[in-house]
Order: sequence, then C-alpha cells, then structure tokens
Amino acid sequence: MFYIIQDNMIKLFIKKFTILIIIACASFIIGCGEKSSIELIGPDNIYVNEISKLEAVLVNLEGDVQWSSNDSGICTVDDEGNIQGISSGECTITGKIGKTSGEFTVNVLEDVIANVIIDYENELKEESDNKNTEKYIHFPLPISEVNYYIYFNSADSMSVFLENYDLKLMFPNATVGKNYIIMYFDRNDFKESVYRNLEKIIKDNESLIEKYKLYKYSDYSDIYMPKIDYYVTDYYAIDSQFISDIRDITYKESVLLKSKEEYDMYLNDLLEYDNQSNMYYKIEDIVNLYDDAFFEENALIITDTIGNANYNPYYEIGNVYISNNKLYVVIKTFDPAVGLTAVSERLLIIKVKKDDIKNVKEVITLD
Repeated sequence: MFYIIQDNMIKLFIKKFTILIIIACASFIIGCGEKSSIELIGPDNIYVNEISKLEAVLVNLEGDVQWSSNDSGICTVDDEGNIQGISSGECTITGKIGKTSGEFTVNVLEDVIANVIIDYENELKEESDNKNTEKYIHFPLPISEVNYYIYFNSADSMSVFLENYDLKLMFPNATVGKNYIIMYFDRNDFKESVYRNLEKIIKDNESLIEKYKLYKYSDYSDIYMPKIDYYVTDYYAIDSQFISDIRDITYKESVLLKSKEEYDMYLNDLLEYDNQSNMYYKIEDIVNLYDDAFFEENALIITDTIGNANYNPYYEIGNVYISNNKLYVVIKTFDPAVGLTAVSERLLIIKVKKDDIKNVKEVITLD
C-alpha cells in the first residue's frame, strides 16, 4: 500500500512540475522576445533651409509618433517628421509613442551654392582652359540664371499639385503654364537647400509629374582678355579704379591730378561742361571721393579706354600696366577681334603712388 501511494504522489508531482515548466517557458518566451522600439532613419546632414523627412520604423508598437527637437534654433520638426535646418549646428530629434522613444542626430550645415551648379562651372572651366592661347586668356561663361522646369502629366495633375503647395510663397518668381511650372533663380540664390527641396518635391509627387529639367544660363558668349606678356616686357602693374559715374565724358585729354585742388578744378570743369544732363548729379556725388590725405601720397591719372557700348557688367577692365613710358589698359572682351561698333570710349581713373611714376605726362600714351 505504501508503494502505491508513493507512486501516485510522484506522478502528481511530475504533472504539476511539468505545468510549471510550461508556464515558466511561456513567460520566458514572452518576456525575452523582441521588445518594442522606434528607429528613426534620415540623412546625417542637411543644409540651412532644407526640408527632409525622417522615417520612423516601429517594432511591436502602434500609434502616432510624437516628434520633438532638442534645439529649435538649429532645426525644427513637424507632426509628420519633416525636419528643417534653421542654423548650423547639431540637433537631436526624438520620436515617441507612449514610453518608447527613439532619437536621431542630424548635422545642419551652412547653405552654399548648389553643388550641381559648382560642378557645371568646374566643367566650363576645364573647357575654358583648352581655349587659352599665348595671346589671350579665355574665361569660362559666368552662370547668371538657373531655371527649374516641372512638366505635369496633365493640367489636372498640375491643379492637384498646386492645391498642396503655396507656390508663390515657396518660389515667388515662379510662372505657371498650361501643364508646367517654371521657377527662376539668380545663380547666387540657387542654394543647395533649394535644389534638395526641389528634389524632395519631385519625389513626393512622382505620380503627377511627367518630367523635370534644370537649365543653367549665361548672359554672354565667350570672354577673353589679352595677355600683357604677349605685347610688352619690363612692365609693372598699377592700381586702377573704373568710375562709371563719369563715363562718356571724353572731351578732356588725359590728365594728371596731384592734389585735391586739381581734382576739384577738374570736376568743376566737368560740371560746367555737362550741367544740363543727369551726369551733373553723378559728378556731384563724387566730388568728395578723394580728400587731401589721399593726395599726400597718391595721384590720379584720368584717361580714355574702351568699354562695351551696352555697359555690360561682365565687360570689365582687367589690369593697368606701365611699360617703356606707355600706359597699357588690359580689358576683358567678348571676342579677340571686337569691332568698333561694340565699344565706346570711357573714362578710366587710375590710382597711383606718386613715387611710382616719374614724368607722368610722358607716360600717358595709350596704345
């Protein structure tokens, strides 16, 4: 009888122990399984004014992510996880659901001219170097304007797009066509943040957009400047300042102004000669441009040179040299053989140290 009871007790103990093991294992599996987490994914770097979206990967979690930034002076984040660079520095974004949270650190960089523009200009420079000769230096075409075209699948597609974006706020110079939008930028305003924001807009609206294109424009054709070495030897450079306010007043012969008194007399002569035109007010503006202290060490040579007839801002004086008692003015031109119809006379003011030039009236022989 004793052995039978003992056997039953052993069987009962084994049964209960087995149940406990099953419960413990189940608890272990549940407790030691994958925990809930939030992983934030995004770019390591963004630029000031750039907008980029963070992606929240949820594990064993459901619900809306609550977003926050540890420094809104560096970057901000909205309810959708879109971060925007405000100023340069490091910023940490937190995404949270309940007690579970994830963090993401982003570096905000100072905005710069878009890399796509810099790369293009570097290509132009390489091409330009191949055009240099022993007589001329070739200059790459200056990029002046950037246009960004977006073509939509249809007019309806564009209408849907415009409902989602305040185009005039984002791109004040944009124009809208039948099924396209053109955004205009000055070269220096086309920053990396602008380019990346446009790329984000394209990606977010792929189903509406047929194609897009970036155009880079230059106002002018090839620009050249003669090499002084080709024409003269034993030369040295002197400082020059092109005063556009008194251009086209070319009735005077080349003059040397060694004092404030001579400078004032010269301008008074110009005022008397041209007191009936708008040039009168421009001359008045420069009466006090140079003072007595300036003329203690410096002198001014005022002579004629040639300039583009349209007053092109990219048409400019390169350097002024003296060699063999002659004054050489080297200017940039659009063509090595520029015709007289493309240029007009200008006044050139050359600032020199008095000790640098002897017999200045003999020096002013412009070839």
